[in-house]
Amino acid sequence: MLQGPRRILVIVVSLVAVQAMTPIAGTAALATAVAAPSIDQPPLAQRGDRSPTVKRMQQALVKAGVTVAGGVDGVFGAGTEAAVRDYQTRRGLTVTGTLDVPTATVLGLLQGAPLLSRGARGDAVKAVQQQLMTVGLALKGGADGVYGSATVATVKAFQKSKGLFASGALDAGTAEILANAAAATTPAAVPPTVPPVATPPAPEVPPVTPPTTAPPATPPPATPPPTTAPPVTPPATTPPATTPNAVLLSLGSRGDAVKTMQSQLIAVGITVFGGADGVFGTATQTALKQFQTRVGLPATGTYDTATKAALVAAAPAPPAPSPGTVVLAAFPVAASCAFTDTFGAPRSGGRKHQGVDIIVASGTPIYAVMDGTISKKQLNFAGSLGGNALWLTAAGGTYFYYAHLSAFAPGIELGSVVTAGMLIGYVGATGNASVAHLHFEVHPAGGAAVDPYPIVKAASSC
Repeated sequence: MLQGPRRILVIVVSLVAVQAMTPIAGTAALATAVAAPSIDQPPLAQRGDRSPTVKRMQQALVKAGVTVAGGVDGVFGAGTEAAVRDYQTRRGLTVTGTLDVPTATVLGLLQGAPLLSRGARGDAVKAVQQQLMTVGLALKGGADGVYGSATVATVKAFQKSKGLFASGALDAGTAEILANAAAATTPAAVPPTVPPVATPPAPEVPPVTPPTTAPPATPPPATPPPTTAPPVTPPATTPPATTPNAVLLSLGSRGDAVKTMQSQLIAVGITVFGGADGVFGTATQTALKQFQTRVGLPATGTYDTATKAALVAAAPAPPAPSPGTVVLAAFPVAASCAFTDTFGAPRSGGRKHQGVDIIVASGTPIYAVMDGTISKKQLNFAGSLGGNALWLTAAGGTYFYYAHLSAFAPGIELGSVVTAGMLIGYVGATGNASVAHLHFEVHPAGGAAVDPYPIVKAASSC
């Protein structure tokens, strides 16, 4: 009997008549495997399998920005399993390392009738509504067991927050992610019971005051006991000494805190494949393990408080990178003077512009600005900011970020060694771009982005 975060998903599947799902471009075998979806069914693909299904899954993972070691070869090996686990962690799915129905659904490999949709009624709907409220979403009407317009709107809000297709219907992927999110939030519901416990101590305070009136009767010894009682409470505060091992960042984390950690690892001589990009992937996990081993900490690959203290001690704050430290050996595109200094300009979502935009026609060749290695390659995906993008890392860890490409040059793959002036791609408008242009960033020594305008200007003929 299944328990835990997936239990509600089992209830949903058992209470709702689910029509057969079919792969978007799949084999009969995959269609048959999902004909009657059930949480207890074997995975659609797992380690050791070789099939077109595995190949389509690998393609979908790469499109979602996950690196698949070994590439899209149709073989479910260790690299593919690691990529699946990485994707499941990022999406909030149960981490199985196999292609199960929820994972296949979120990857877009399956289509068919949802588990629950507008018009459904009953306990399964009520359970889902309670989970939506548990994760902090407002639901007009509460958990009434009716899948109406209010529930549709709230499910859409949840799907958008997780980067899923906002259909408003509950598919297997949405149900799994919601169940896990609700289970992770439930422990936070324990604190509310603490306030009620805090009220009883109030009655106990009056009993303590009578003993203080007793001392005048010459039994002063009666007062010392109360003073000895307070010292007993400090020991209770000591248990939080376990917090030094608290995990601060782990696989799937993103943001400035990750970028700072990556910059510190680079500063102490640890190679972070892909540079300080603010994404905690397998490369960052490997780099952390190397550092932890070096300083004698358990090589967990997670960023806990002990690792943070050791890293801060080993990597004193480096001076702010200067644009003058980087000199391009080649201009990033065919000759153009259509660029201005917009570094730091405001962008949507509260972001700031981290690069320079060179406006040229779609299809214009893009070149490597220095000798180096393609340390990361991203394929355009729904919601992507950079669209098709490349990261070129040079000696010393300095890396350059090229975004919005229409296509990559033949042979340009993760790990490709390039020379300055070599063709690596073509200008486009993929990702969050309204016109064709090249977004170009410079990260000295693998750290934060610096204003690339003077660097690009110096390499131009403008």
